[in-house]
Amino acid sequence: ECPGRAGRPGLGPKRERPPRLLELPAASAGCCGRGGAVARCDRGGRRIPGRAGGGGTAGAGPVLGAALPRPGQPGSGHGPRAAPLPARPRALRRRPPRARLRPAGAEPARAAGGPGPHRALPARRLRGFAGRRGETTSPAARGLYAVKIRAEAMQEASEAVPSGMLSVLGQRQSKFTVACLEAQEHCKTRGIENPVCVVSNYLFPDCRVISGHLEALQFLQKNSSKYHFRRTKMLPVSGGFHTRLMEPAVEPLVQVLKAIDVKKPLVSVHSNVDGNRYMHPKHIQKLLAQQVVSPVKWEQTMHAIYERRKGTAFPQTFEVGPGKQLGAILRSCNLQAWRSYSHVEVLEAGEDPEEPL
Repeated sequence: ECPGRAGRPGLGPKRERPPRLLELPAASAGCCGRGGAVARCDRGGRRIPGRAGGGGTAGAGPVLGAALPRPGQPGSGHGPRAAPLPARPRALRRRPPRARLRPAGAEPARAAGGPGPHRALPARRLRGFAGRRGETTSPAARGLYAVKIRAEAMQEASEAVPSGMLSVLGQRQSKFTVACLEAQEHCKTRGIENPVCVVSNYLFPDCRVISGHLEALQFLQKNSSKYHFRRTKMLPVSGGFHTRLMEPAVEPLVQVLKAIDVKKPLVSVHSNVDGNRYMHPKHIQKLLAQQVVSPVKWEQTMHAIYERRKGTAFPQTFEVGPGKQLGAILRSCNLQAWRSYSHVEVLEAGEDPEEPL
């Protein structure tokens, strides 16, 4: 009987468990036999004769290596008669390959047209988006890779020119177009060639985001009362996005979109370029690239989604996540549609949804 079980009622002799076996590749079998035969070893790692079916023959099949002794048994390393275990096979030390979102290859090289912010995308980075050993990434990974290329190209374009974005809350008499034109003229007097100052985001009535050169945006802030702006605020971004300052980022996105098999959406998806629904895959690829240099027409999109005949009920609208900014914008664009709006709160891990927040 097991010494630890002596005198304890209800416990009989401890049963002897079968040895645990480790399956090894044939090339790493060592003393347990080489080839496709199966050899059984005792707890000390010694081969038991007569248990192999044709051991020693050459082959590619696996063999069963030395048994792994349990703690406290001979050969486990915990007793005075510890026997060394065979080294772990190299094949078992390797980790399984991981799928990568970007293919192998060097970083994009500079465009052939000369120095500048534009990076050309080599073909080896677009060929199949393959991971290691020919593994092909999923469609979702390809989409994320396109987003990555777009972000990198836009970031590099933003570093070429000091630019930014200015949030402007106006009123009915605000003159956004006149303000942008006069800001461009001001930049020309400061020696800036081809200055940019345009509306880059239509949020809701009388609220715009203006993007362009920093000199132009600073001019608008100083003269906000002249153009009847109620409030202006610089956004914490690194460049004048959704303007022609982002033109160097268009071509890399066009090239990566060509390698993606875009399908027609199963539900209605509206484009920020014109507010309308995508009609076919080529339409999607074209507008996704055009969006880089086009203003975001969110207000127009709201009107396109909720436009309906008089007496037609509005759909239920849900905003999921922290904050209610989209609901506030919807209320400013369409009060009737906002009355069918609901916000879904975000719960922390372990928080009871029944408890009041």
